[in-house]
Amino acid sequence: MNCDQANELPIQEIVKTILNFEEGKKRGSDIWFKSPFRKEETASFKINLETNRWYDFGKSDGVSGGRIIDLFLELKQGTISQILETLESSYQPQDKQKDSLFSFPEQKQFSSENSKKEISSPKKQFKIIRVKPLKNEALIDYVESREIKIEIARKYLQEIYFRNLKNQKTYFAVAFKNNSDSSFEWKNKFLGGCFGHKDLTVFLKNEKRTEINVFEGFFDFLAHLSYFEEKEQGSDILVLNSVALTKRAMLFLEKHNYTEVNLFLDNDKAGEEATQKFKTLKNIQVKDQREIYKNYKDFNEFFIQTRQD
Repeated sequence: MNCDQANELPIQEIVKTILNFEEGKKRGSDIWFKSPFRKEETASFKINLETNRWYDFGKSDGVSGGRIIDLFLELKQGTISQILETLESSYQPQDKQKDSLFSFPEQKQFSSENSKKEISSPKKQFKIIRVKPLKNEALIDYVESREIKIEIARKYLQEIYFRNLKNQKTYFAVAFKNNSDSSFEWKNKFLGGCFGHKDLTVFLKNEKRTEINVFEGFFDFLAHLSYFEEKEQGSDILVLNSVALTKRAMLFLEKHNYTEVNLFLDNDKAGEEATQKFKTLKNIQVKDQREIYKNYKDFNEFFIQTRQD
């Protein structure tokens, strides 16, 4: 699949089945959704069925939009080659090897007398079947490819199995619990998302709670633990799970009276914008730690390179 072929896929199907959008409201040839780029009550994001394009009307610097590849890039879903791989394997799987890593052809492989009752996901397109300790060899290989020590990963990650209600395929991924009830951030080799409600993940390790480390994603957090071999246990931990939750994180920091914040955000436009917002916090010393990994996209990429050198 190339970019032209990817951009010809029906965008209304892609945003629901792969990007896991909530149900939109159809008005003529448009379908309106709450924007994936921010928390909002009134939908400001639409796709047009005639042009097969998306438009975001809620940005402060004007209207943005584009085609399918543009949307994946804007949502930071990987490089173009990774996006094409995701679309090919997830929307119309053609490679049996990829499909065997990403999904199971028979749902009965997940059923057992001791399995948990199926959990209905707030996203109508998918249903969570099971969440269990991390033992799946394919997922362990994926975690280790990120150079995360498996003994550390097992303390914070689980494996999650879920069914696409449209094609009845069953998929699996690593799951990272966030602070909302029955809600998980999830990721596998091809894509990632959230089941339940998008939220922060916070670990309170220090009773005094004066210093906290803030990470953009859970792999950055786990890479940091692996890098320092879990020696740095004095600070609390906050994982954003999305820079869209920056304001929520700032309110949390102010409420709990932190005096020092160490930021480990991505080296991109979104990471820079979030960093500048954190620096507006009053009576809190905000330290931008990106100098440590200034030549890399994020802390995990930096850690991978240091391990491979």
